[in-house]
Amino acid sequence: MLERMLKREEELRTCEATQKEMARVQEHGAGDWMQVVEGLQRQVCDEFSVEHKAGLDALRNATRLFPEHADQLRKISLYRRHNRAFAGDLQVGMPCPIPHLLSSCGTAAVPLLPPSASSCNTKKNKKHLIVAGSFT
Repeated sequence: MLERMLKREEELRTCEATQKEMARVQEHGAGDWMQVVEGLQRQVCDEFSVEHKAGLDALRNATRLFPEHADQLRKISLYRRHNRAFAGDLQVGMPCPIPHLLSSCGTAAVPLLPPSASSCNTKKNKKHLIVAGSFT
């Protein structure tokens, strides 16, 4: 049943109505596109008569819950097929990297930390915490 639920989620995520709603929400500051995704995931749970908490957990964590089927499950979901996340190579004691983000117009890389942060490894009293993640 999980495979059918994931296929239905993909169908809803990629349909024109959902894409328009995601754009509308973002453009008008009426929330976040992830709220639209949560709504459609709840719809999938309802369509399959699955309780929301259990269904949302299964949809969002399918590959972790069923590692023996992870390869097959990754092929079903758009966001799993195209996920570029990977385990990084940072180690304790390495120099602090200066991450960059694209500017709002998408043409320039802007440093996330000030230039002085590059020396954070040598200054014992100066620590930086970088937290990044994804919610699906």
